[in-house]
Amino acid sequence: MTKAKWSRRNIIRVLILVLVVVTAVSLVAQRLDMFGNILLVMLGFGTVILVHEFGHFIVAKLSDIEVETFSMFMPPTLLGIKRTAKGLRVRILPGFLEAEHKDAGEAQDEGKGKDEQDDGSLATFMVGGVMKPGETEYQLGLIPFGGFVKMLGQEDVGAAKSTNDPRSFANKRIGTRLAVIAAGVTFNAITAVVIFITAFSVGIKLPPPIVGGVIPGSPAEKAGLRPGDEILDIDGKTKDLDFSSIQIAAALSGRDEMVRMRVRHEDGTEGRYSLIAREDEAEPGFRVFGVEPAVSLEIQGVSDVNELMQSTGLRPGDRITAVAGAPVETYWALEQVLDRIYGTTVSLTAQREGKDGPPQTVQTEIPLRWPFARTYSVHMEDRLFHVGSLVPRLKIAKFAPPAPPKSLLQRIGSWFLPGNEKAGQAQAERAKALLADDIILAVADVEYPTYVELRKAIEEHESRPMTLRVLRAGEQVQTTVEPRKDNKGKVIMGAALLLDSEYAVVAKSIAAVDGPEPVDIPRGARIIAVNGHAVTSFHDIAIALQETSEGPVTLAYEAPDGQNGQAVLAIDDAQRPIALEPAFGKGVPVAPLRREYRADNPVQAVAMGWRRTVMFIAQAYSTFRTLFTGLVSSKQLMGPVGILHASYKIVEQQPLIYYVYFLGLINAVIAVFNFLPVLPLDGGLVALLLVEKLRGKPLSERLMAVMANAAWILIGVLAIYVTFNDIARIVFS
Repeated sequence: MTKAKWSRRNIIRVLILVLVVVTAVSLVAQRLDMFGNILLVMLGFGTVILVHEFGHFIVAKLSDIEVETFSMFMPPTLLGIKRTAKGLRVRILPGFLEAEHKDAGEAQDEGKGKDEQDDGSLATFMVGGVMKPGETEYQLGLIPFGGFVKMLGQEDVGAAKSTNDPRSFANKRIGTRLAVIAAGVTFNAITAVVIFITAFSVGIKLPPPIVGGVIPGSPAEKAGLRPGDEILDIDGKTKDLDFSSIQIAAALSGRDEMVRMRVRHEDGTEGRYSLIAREDEAEPGFRVFGVEPAVSLEIQGVSDVNELMQSTGLRPGDRITAVAGAPVETYWALEQVLDRIYGTTVSLTAQREGKDGPPQTVQTEIPLRWPFARTYSVHMEDRLFHVGSLVPRLKIAKFAPPAPPKSLLQRIGSWFLPGNEKAGQAQAERAKALLADDIILAVADVEYPTYVELRKAIEEHESRPMTLRVLRAGEQVQTTVEPRKDNKGKVIMGAALLLDSEYAVVAKSIAAVDGPEPVDIPRGARIIAVNGHAVTSFHDIAIALQETSEGPVTLAYEAPDGQNGQAVLAIDDAQRPIALEPAFGKGVPVAPLRREYRADNPVQAVAMGWRRTVMFIAQAYSTFRTLFTGLVSSKQLMGPVGILHASYKIVEQQPLIYYVYFLGLINAVIAVFNFLPVLPLDGGLVALLLVEKLRGKPLSERLMAVMANAAWILIGVLAIYVTFNDIARIVFS
């Protein structure tokens, strides 16, 4: 360093840098595994950016345009390398220090050329000997959210200075400039094709186009699809179909547009179906058919294997072979058996591969719980689960109250500012309002509410206290919660709910789809006998009805006022007397069902890679279209932070081939995003060139400067917005 660099300010900057580096090295040393994953994520993300900028760079070079800077990632610049007459000039942290200001004459008097003048770098040195000077400095930035190519006569902020240099970007023909601008997205699209070709050449396991579940009331249910159906054809497309093909077909379909499918059922027969996608209630703006991906019978890996063993008796890698003694080969077959098990527990048989010996047979007993419906998006009581039209009371499975609204800055500030302990105590007090196993007796002015009635009360009490009466450990307790909107705009009180199957107390008798007629039983009545046989729980009632083939069933009950009564339940063969889908009370984590997609030869690999790229580009286009038309909330946008977080999760939890595949998807999305006709994206620059072609001359420098600066301000605001959304989604969801 020169003497000028050893000023007080520069010494302070160097000390801060040393402290940051030492802290970073210490953290890396403590978590080498995490650092390795982060490094892999950054390498992949950097490659996507490098490919895009290299497209601009190589076409500019081939077009004889002077390229001043090629940077991967955005400033501040960490490293700069450039060919000079005396060797490779390496600059470390250029501009980090206060430079000694000298005019050109003083620098020349000292024998220093342009490339050797002091620029405030932490260190500058030469590598190698005499060589032909180059015009481009290759840089590495600190912020891994982009990159850029700086060409002579081209500026992203403001208008470029006019020059007569024939190698200036601005002085090239419009066709040449269009080729340079379009090269970035073109290279991303080509890279996506290459990545998918590689993935399908090696082989990658993806969810097959098999229906794992059908949401009640959905287009799929109305069309007649059922679990186990395999989609063979979607509007004439038959090749390389996986489950994402079904999702994308729904997303890309127009309003009231019929999508035709050919389906193979489990018995080998085939049928043709026509579906019209509808808007997803959980993700407004996205169109869906209402089918869920299939899962396997294999227990997947978990973070705490010991806890899984203690709670279920199962280990990762075990494969379920029977439920309640009935052999099963698919998970939907398991669910069909489970739907007829109305006891408190169910037996599972699994096969466990032995380390040195033959496979072992494992027997375990899993408790059962009763969900209140197939989905939380239930608006009519006729879709609720029931036993002979009788709906049990609601029970709290888990409670995490929504916190009072705060901005993201307020939440981050609460980590550091005084009062955080008080806020934590307030949250703890709110969490005591409802406890696991509380049974809801009343909400607002509704006694023994069904889920639909509870939802109505929650929506009516948004951001204001809602009174509940619950049965807790045998005693009635009155408590208060304050429903609030979640990050998707749905008003919630923060409770996971189940049906109270342990007691034979009726919340309401309903007129359910395909169910028996409702019976005249008062709310809160306790069923004491079915056809003269004593019962104490809804498990007993369900088992008794299961054993009744048809005919009237006499229900004896005790009303809340202590009076006894009887009601007659009429059942016939055309009805479904019991509508329940019992679920495992302890988490049984099964892995997604996957099928290997591998090309038989290079030609097939190229075709598969091309089709997959086109599919993802079409999906990205559809997503941006719905965003700009207001059909999708901007809160659904994922920025660089969200992409990096998703990348890390894939690297951490999946084989490397899945991260490579994900990078192919990112390349396809970036190709679409960067070609949107919005400044300062490539598509916006292309639009300006087309305007210039039509006018016969470019826009004025002043107007270009105003447009460019306004565009960068807009991009900056958008970047902050999506980054805050990403952080909120990751940290606070």
